[in-house]
Amino acid sequence: MNNNENTALVRAAQEGHLDVVKELIQTNAEVNASYTDRCTALIKAAQNGHLDVVKELIQTDTQVNARDTDGGTALIKAAEEGYLEVVQELTKAKAKVNAVNDEGETALILAALKGHLEVVKELIKASADVNARENEGNTALMFAAYYGHLEIVQSLMKANAEINTANDVESIALTLAVCGGQIPCVQLLLQAGADREHKNWERKTAYDLAQHLEDDNIREEILRLLNEPITQ
Repeated sequence: MNNNENTALVRAAQEGHLDVVKELIQTNAEVNASYTDRCTALIKAAQNGHLDVVKELIQTDTQVNARDTDGGTALIKAAEEGYLEVVQELTKAKAKVNAVNDEGETALILAALKGHLEVVKELIKASADVNARENEGNTALMFAAYYGHLEIVQSLMKANAEINTANDVESIALTLAVCGGQIPCVQLLLQAGADREHKNWERKTAYDLAQHLEDDNIREEILRLLNEPITQ
C-alpha cells in the first residue's frame, strides 16, 4: 500500500472504473484514504452515481459516514445529485440519514431543493427528519415550496412536515412559495392550513409579498387564492 495506490483508488472510484477499484482493493489500497478535500473513494463514487463501485466499497471496511472538507457525506452527495439507487445502497449500509454538512444541510434538504422526488421519498422511508433545518433555518419543505416542487411538497406534508415553521428571517413555506410565484404550491399550502397572516421580518404577509410579483397573471392568481375564504 502506498500513497499512489490510495490516490489511484479515489480517482478510479470517481471515474467509475470498477475493475481498477477491485484490483486496488486486492492490493490493499487504503479504502478510507482521501484527497486534500478529504473526499474518500466512496464519496467520489456516490457523488458521481457509480452504483457498482459504491456496492464494491461498501463490502470493505470503508467508512460510510466519512465527511469531506465541506462536511458532506456520500449519502448527502448522492442525494443532492439525485442518484436514487446509490442512496438506497447507502441507507442499507447504515449511512446516517440525518447527517449534516457545514451548511447544516441534510440529504433530504438537498434532495428537496434540487427536486429529486424519488430520493426524497426514499429518505423519508429511511426516517429522515422532515423538519431538519439548515444554518439559515430553512427546511426541506421551504425549499421545495420556493422552487415549485409540488410533489415533493405533497410528500413532505404527508410525512408531517411542519408547514408554519419560520426560518431565520421569519419566512414560512407559504411566503416562500409566494415569492417564488409557485401557484400550485401556494394553493396546496393554503388548503393545508398555512398561516396567510404570518409576517416575515419586514412585517409583510404573503398577500403583501404577492403584490410585488412581476408577472401579472401569477400575481393576480396568487392574490385571488390568498383572498379566498378559509374553509375548514
